[in-house]
Amino acid sequence: MPKQMSAKDMFFDFLTMAVAIALFSFCFFYFIVAGHWAIAEKITRAAAFASMFGLAFVLKLKTEKHKAIKLKKEDSLDDILVYFSENDKIKDFVVCISLPFFIGALAWYDYEISAIDQVQMVAVFLLVYAWHRFVFRKKADFGDVMCATVYDRIKDQIFIYFLPVFSLVPPLFASSMDTVDLIQAIMIFGIMYFWHKYLIRKKE
Repeated sequence: MPKQMSAKDMFFDFLTMAVAIALFSFCFFYFIVAGHWAIAEKITRAAAFASMFGLAFVLKLKTEKHKAIKLKKEDSLDDILVYFSENDKIKDFVVCISLPFFIGALAWYDYEISAIDQVQMVAVFLLVYAWHRFVFRKKADFGDVMCATVYDRIKDQIFIYFLPVFSLVPPLFASSMDTVDLIQAIMIFGIMYFWHKYLIRKKE
């Protein structure tokens, strides 16, 4: 007898379908009904360069979801990997505030810091800072301390793979994506991936 879907799985599937419908509706009315073909052509050309990040995110999301289901059956999702100190929190915050500066430095080295670059800098900082607050929250279920569980690491991996996709949204919709934007996305991913690989690791 097939296992019934949990409430979380049903919500995830509903959310995925809702986002897909919303995107399809937007594209249909904005590009087809309104006739913005020139903009659609520019976005499509730019999206071709960004598609590798989107594909990596989708594959990672699927992989981590299957991993979470397997670990849930083994009752090990809530196993604690690491306890965080205030020093860990400060280091992570330094990484948060450094990312916008790296984005700006690459843009400035190429030519100048445009309005789109500024939007990228602010958007990336706000998203990463929000995630920083989430990761370093105190958990009452574990003695009101800051810690990371196996499930936290899974969610963190999904977030890190989503971050470069998010950073490319401003230049994508402004039809101004170029090689520098791709380098910025790779740099953001690399910094966060290796830092959090070190930060959220099992300590003996």
